[in-house]
Amino acid sequence: MARPEMPIFSKTFDLLTWLLPITNNFPRAHRHTATQRLLDAAFDLQYNL
Repeated sequence: MARPEMPIFSKTFDLLTWLLPITNNFPRAHRHTATQRLLDAAFDLQYNL
């Protein structure tokens, strides 16, 4: 019997697809520090799931 997909995986993917374009609009001063840490945390969350 096939197991249904867990919603956490699709929600995490939705978070990443929303977050990536948003970070392109961050101010230049924060783009390489806070943005990188935020994206690293989001990708780590997806990886660890």
